[in-house]
Amino acid sequence: MKTRIEPLNHSHISEIMEIENTAHLAPWSERIVSSSFGSRSHNMGLFQIEKKQYQLIGYYFSDHVAGEVSLENICIAKDHQGKGLSKALMNDLFTYSESIQAEEIWLEVRESNQAAVALYESFGFVTQSVRKNYYSVPNSVEKEHALSMKKAL
Repeated sequence: MKTRIEPLNHSHISEIMEIENTAHLAPWSERIVSSSFGSRSHNMGLFQIEKKQYQLIGYYFSDHVAGEVSLENICIAKDHQGKGLSKALMNDLFTYSESIQAEEIWLEVRESNQAAVALYESFGFVTQSVRKNYYSVPNSVEKEHALSMKKAL
């Protein structure tokens, strides 16, 4: 499969929402996605290329301020998960972070999302703290802890 990582813009929102709504336990709303294109934002899409057609199959949203990059959201379309594609997005995030001379990258992840935690740990992220009852559990009154993770660059 041939892929390419390209910047995202507002014209990609419908494709982002399709992936977001099928692949995330608690998807971002279209309003949140739309508001995530700002001067500090760095949002990249992973596109599958077939017959000169580009199809969005994954993305990440990041933000930067004061030497820190925050990974806000990363997602791979459900039918493309488990193929190592998130590693390409993470590598792109690291390349970008180094290009702006960031000192560290931060992220938060659901404690139960062991696949994501393992991915982040494989890139050298270390848990800094646990935010108790941070995430809502859909269709429930329960809350889930978030791991706050950091990678020094």
